[in-house]
Amino acid sequence: RLIRAMHLKWDLRGVCRRRRLIILLTVVLMTIVVAQISHRERPGGVRRVDWRNSSDGTSSFGQVWDDDGGRSPCEGWVPDRNVFLLETMREGMIPKVMCTVESITRHMPAFCVRLLIRSMQLSTRDTQFINALNTTVHNFQVSNLDGAEALRNSPLEGFLDTPRYRASHYPGPHLSDLARVALLYKYGGLYSDLDIIALKSLDRAPQYLARTPNGGISNGVMKLRRRSPLLTRYCADIWTSYDPSLYAGLFYMLGNTTRAHCLKYGASLRAIDKKDSIGLVERCGQELAVFGVDSGLFQPFGFQSARNAIFNESSGDLFARLQEQSDSALLHYAGYSRNHYLHPVDLRASSSLFARLFRQHCPTVSSIYRVV
Repeated sequence: RLIRAMHLKWDLRGVCRRRRLIILLTVVLMTIVVAQISHRERPGGVRRVDWRNSSDGTSSFGQVWDDDGGRSPCEGWVPDRNVFLLETMREGMIPKVMCTVESITRHMPAFCVRLLIRSMQLSTRDTQFINALNTTVHNFQVSNLDGAEALRNSPLEGFLDTPRYRASHYPGPHLSDLARVALLYKYGGLYSDLDIIALKSLDRAPQYLARTPNGGISNGVMKLRRRSPLLTRYCADIWTSYDPSLYAGLFYMLGNTTRAHCLKYGASLRAIDKKDSIGLVERCGQELAVFGVDSGLFQPFGFQSARNAIFNESSGDLFARLQEQSDSALLHYAGYSRNHYLHPVDLRASSSLFARLFRQHCPTVSSIYRVV
């Protein structure tokens, strides 16, 4: 009996120990869960997310949550559902950059819009804009841009260490040209310059490239699938043909690469649908369909015409004709407005095309800035 009683006593002690261990583990797990919930990024805060890449080609941009604490397009990583916006010249943001961010974010809620900037020294107005925008959308993220990290795990990895790139006369613009290619290759989605106002969703086709007024191809707006064969060929051409002395060398190289890629399949580059802003240019083999932006509001003018049409303080016949353009997808204005950056535009009073579209598609920026 004594022996059995001693065994029972030790069994009870074992049960108590196990219970205490279970309770302790439960408390620890609940503490971790509560800490994670309390540190979730809510729309009221600035999302300063460091750039990271993983070896499998995915990204850890961090988590972004909507007003109800639900999942957002920026949580995790979804191939071909990304919008990349790159700022390689300035610290922080200026109003035209904010308008590009806001208009695209509002018109493409199912995409994660990622603004990558070289400096996270955000001003008070930058923070004010981000906080205000985050109250209405949940698909926007600001991250640091590290050039070497952006190119890592792409065919352009190591390019920034080459003597040719180090001799670049235009390191900022060239970094932007290289990073947009690498990011689209790794993740897929849309790239856009920071001098546009999106008038509607730019998710107009599985893949497309922007066209210029003279029928060329632009790298200013392009939507391509992850690891597109065209991007693979473009990266190879960059390694062999990059010229550090040419400001727009990579811009024109994309047109040459696209033509060569399409001609490989016996295709020609000709617009076959001029009624839509994005018309099929030609199917280049079964794996790639290249589209072109053919909008009346996409770089449609020479410089003097742009001054009259985009920044003119009137609503005359020219403005009316522009508004009647069929299916205009975006306004790409800065290519013809360099001399207007120092010309103030009153967003709330001006009747120009620029101001009207700015107010309509960028209400958050317009509420912060009266004059840009």
